Amino acid sequence: MRSKHAQGFSLIELLIVVTIIGIIASIAIPNLLASRRAANEGSAQQSMRTIASCEATYHYTYGNGTYTDLTSLGSKTLTDSVLSTGEKSGYTFVFTPLPDSSAILGVRRSDHHVGNRSDRYAPVRHFRGRSPSWGHDFDRTC
Repeated sequence: MRSKHAQGFSLIELLIVVTIIGIIASIAIPNLLASRRAANEGSAQQSMRTIASCEATYHYTYGNGTYTDLTSLGSKTLTDSVLSTGEKSGYTFVFTPLPDSSAILGVRRSDHHVGNRSDRYAPVRHFRGRSPSWGHDFDRTC
């Protein structure tokens, strides 16, 4: 029974509201995480395209037929300062020039999930000679 001067919510009413908020959060949080993961994967794919384009530019302008690493691309202002560090959007990028005028572009997730494919670098592009192109080993899910 309530007295005439009692104000506020009862404990049961507060518990019902908290339960409803919990149910809504349990539905919304996985969707939010999936959206974030998809955005980071899209950003990583675009970063790989940017690196490939910048390496092609370097190959024909500064490199005299050779490729360079990400730090040198940043120093020549071919990439932005974030991408030239090799870390962006939760992914780590590695570009390794090889002595035979070819190179390998690798990518992996930066959060290092144990037991996941992200523990290794996935070689996603092999540059040979004068025509860098996407290879058949491009792993879109890394």
